[in-house]
Amino acid sequence: MNRFFAWIIDQNNINANIFTLITVILSGLISWIISAIFYNKGNRENLKLSVIYPIKDILDEKYSWKNYNKLANIRSSYSARYLKEEEDEVVNNLLKSYKDVCGYNYDYVCADSLFEYFKNKLKKNGIKINIEPINIEGEQVAYGMPFDLMYMPDELERIVNINDPQFEAEVCQHNVVALFNSYCKKYFSHDDITYFDDISFDDVINKSDKSKEWDIRFKRLAEARKSFLKMKICN
Repeated sequence: MNRFFAWIIDQNNINANIFTLITVILSGLISWIISAIFYNKGNRENLKLSVIYPIKDILDEKYSWKNYNKLANIRSSYSARYLKEEEDEVVNNLLKSYKDVCGYNYDYVCADSLFEYFKNKLKKNGIKINIEPINIEGEQVAYGMPFDLMYMPDELERIVNINDPQFEAEVCQHNVVALFNSYCKKYFSHDDITYFDDISFDDVINKSDKSKEWDIRFKRLAEARKSFLKMKICN
């Protein structure tokens, strides 16, 4: 070892040895850099094929829990680890926004909005909704809505499902009013009320707090989808 070291630093050999050493180090470094570049490029290509493109395909389909689960599985796949930090944030936001709209059911939202309108309309007409005694251990503690009134949203949902408000608004409104009057007479012994004179049937459905809440969720998803598709790796 001592002889080898002495040979390296020998004045007759030192320049050539240093040159050789530098050449070997540079050669190894260049090889490592090239390998790293190709390794990273391969991982990014695999990322496109295994994560990015499948997500793009799912976004073109109907929103559903089934597709959300597909997205979640893709997000947790091995190739997803090669997302850059900013890409990872965009994908996470996309999944969160997508999840927020998966439970959307047009018929249910319409029915819920109409039910809220019915209750508010009764109050405006001086009709008390909470008339059913609530007893705990034989003692009356409060009043609540008639229990059977809780079935109204289900019936409203069926009406909306049969007569889509977007295409059969007049028929749908007629059937909804008939249901309102039926419940009103049965549980509150009250004459017919004029409904949708203060706010149109269309606005009750499309501009209710429930509808606005869903509009906000879909807007967030649209923005998240746009941010995802704008990523360089998507193109």
